[in-house]
Amino acid sequence: MWLTSIAIRRPVFILMVFSALAVLGWTAASKMRVELNPNVNFPFVTIVTIYPGAGPREVETLISKPIEDAVNGINGVKNVTSVSQEGISVVSIEFNLGVNSSEAAADVREKVDAIRASLPRDALSPTISKFDINAVPVLYYGMSSERPSKQLRYIAEEIVTNRLARVPGVASVTVLGGDKREIRVEVDQGRLDAYGLNIMQVVQALQAANLNVPGGRIEEQRREYAIRVVGEFENLDQIRNVRIPVTNRMNPMAAPNVIHLSDVAQVKDGVAERTGQPAQHCGYHHHQSRRCQHGGGVRRGQEGDRPSEAGTSTGYRVCAHSGRVQVRAGEPDRPARGVVSGDIPRGIGGLSVLA
Repeated sequence: MWLTSIAIRRPVFILMVFSALAVLGWTAASKMRVELNPNVNFPFVTIVTIYPGAGPREVETLISKPIEDAVNGINGVKNVTSVSQEGISVVSIEFNLGVNSSEAAADVREKVDAIRASLPRDALSPTISKFDINAVPVLYYGMSSERPSKQLRYIAEEIVTNRLARVPGVASVTVLGGDKREIRVEVDQGRLDAYGLNIMQVVQALQAANLNVPGGRIEEQRREYAIRVVGEFENLDQIRNVRIPVTNRMNPMAAPNVIHLSDVAQVKDGVAERTGQPAQHCGYHHHQSRRCQHGGGVRRGQEGDRPSEAGTSTGYRVCAHSGRVQVRAGEPDRPARGVVSGDIPRGIGGLSVLA
C-alpha cells in the first residue's frame, strides 16, 4: 500500500526512478559482450600416440592399456576411454566439472612421462592436448583448381597458411584434404627371397642411410667449427643407390656382398593414401573472442614472399613420410581473391568461404 501511496502523491519521483532504471539497463545492454561461442572450460584431455606399422591389437596391448592404467589414479578423473586403430592410439580422459583443465593436463603429462620408457621404442612421443572450445575453427576457406591435388596442397601449406597466420587474432591455421607427397619403395618379394633378405633389412638400411648426425667440432686458433654428417635423402636416385649387405650363403664368415635398393625394389614419388574427402580446406582458429571483425583482416593480409616449387611390383611397400619409414603390405586463369591475391600461381580458381 505504501508504494501505491507514494506513486499517487509523488508521481514525478516515481517517473525519475523508472527513467534511471531504463537508462542503466540500456547502458548495461550496450556494453554487454556478445560472442557466438563464449569462453567456457571443459576438463577433457586427449592423449594421441602414433605407432607406425602396428595393428589394432598391438596398439591396444602395448600403448592404450599402459596409458589407461597410468592415468586412472589421477584425482578428479570421471571417465577414461580409448580407441585403438592401426598405427594410432587415442586415450580420452574426462574430469569432473570444476577441475582446472590446465592442471589436469599437467597431471596427465606427468603420468605419461613416467611410463614413456615402457612404451615401444618405435612409437612416437604421446601428444597430450586439452579440449579448448576456442580452438575450433571459426572460418573455413575452400580451394579448387585444375592443378594436381598434390600441388594444390603445397600451395595451401606454403603460401596460404603463412599468409593467414600473420593476420592479428589468428591463433593457428590447419590444412585438410588434398594429396600429401609420399616416397614409395615398392619391394619385390621374389627378389628379396632370391637374395635371402627380409623386409626389415630393407627398412633398417633406409633408416641408417637417411640421417643427419653431429660429428664434433674443430678448433682453429680463435675459431671453432661445428661438424655434422649430412646423410638425408635429397632425390630418388640417392634412395635407389642405398647399399644393402647380403650374407654369403656358401660362406657366412666371408665379407657380405652388397646390392643396391634398386635391385630389389622400385622407388616412386607418389602421394599418401587418402583418409578423407579430396576437397582442400584451410581452417583458421581465433584467439579467445570470436568476433567477425577479423574477417576483414584476413582479406587485407599483406603481401608475402613466394616460396620456390619444388611398372608395379608385388610384395611390400615401404613409405617414407615426415622423416619416418613405414612398411605396408601391398601391391582456370584468374587469380585468387582476398588474402592471397598476387601470390597464388595462375590456375587457382580462388578461395571460397565455407563457414
